[in-house]
Amino acid sequence: MNTREEEYVLAIWNCRSIKAAADELLISPPGLSMFLSGLEKRLGVKLFHRLGKHLSPTDIGMEYIFNAKRITELKHDFEAHLSDYKNDVTGTISVGLHPRRTKYMIPHAVKILTEKYPKVRVRIFEGKSQELFDKVLSGELDFSITNREYSNDVIEKRELYRDRLVAVLSPQHQLAGRAINLPGKKLPWLDLALFANERFILQHKDQSARIYTDEALKYAGITPTKILTIENLETASQMAAEELGIAFNIYSFTRGFSYDRPVSYFLVGNADKYIYYNIVKRKDRIFPVFLKFFIEALRNSVSADKI
Repeated sequence: MNTREEEYVLAIWNCRSIKAAADELLISPPGLSMFLSGLEKRLGVKLFHRLGKHLSPTDIGMEYIFNAKRITELKHDFEAHLSDYKNDVTGTISVGLHPRRTKYMIPHAVKILTEKYPKVRVRIFEGKSQELFDKVLSGELDFSITNREYSNDVIEKRELYRDRLVAVLSPQHQLAGRAINLPGKKLPWLDLALFANERFILQHKDQSARIYTDEALKYAGITPTKILTIENLETASQMAAEELGIAFNIYSFTRGFSYDRPVSYFLVGNADKYIYYNIVKRKDRIFPVFLKFFIEALRNSVSADKI
């Protein structure tokens, strides 16, 4: 499968200049310039605007680029499948994620992977979001799983799964019975405005759970006056179980929690709001078939958590 034409155009698009693209492709700039001019002449349209030495795609150029990416991905997929067919597959997957997610996502996915690809190794790096992002950017990791947003021309994201912020409350709390069952929702919804005079067990302001909790509080139009701050989400939930206040958690995290006393979970804030967890990777990183298989195994490991 010859995709040289598409790969040349994609290189020009990624680099935004003939010289940089030629250096990446290991060909001469005049040769690449002649290729682009000949392609545009053959197609009868301009694929790029010329702004000095800078090139930016035209509307039809973007359409070409979109399809060129699909064509090259199909080629790489086929080559990976062919390699699987002809050889015993070997390789290494380097993935980064927050330690809290490792427990409920990784074990099952690695088991599924090793059953199909026993010679593929998985290297797991646990860390904070920015640290993981930097390792993806440097090429040390194939991808990371994060709910943070990043703006970088080299990076792309693909949705892996969706999660929810939930309130955690003792079933014996006097306000637990005020929850409302909403159509199509697995969990009942609680109006946080009812808790204006209650104690809130919150995480530190830089933690994701706290950021989403603050959004829910803003939606309810309240500012807590009684706050107990603690980093550990499981401990916070156990404190709620002891009727010390209302705590908050990410729903999928609760799968691995175990409490001495029972707790109940509730949707809060905007009942239609999701937390999006994405695969973050470099645009130029081509995933082999076994890595795509592993990502699907990760997705399936959290699919039961949809609420």
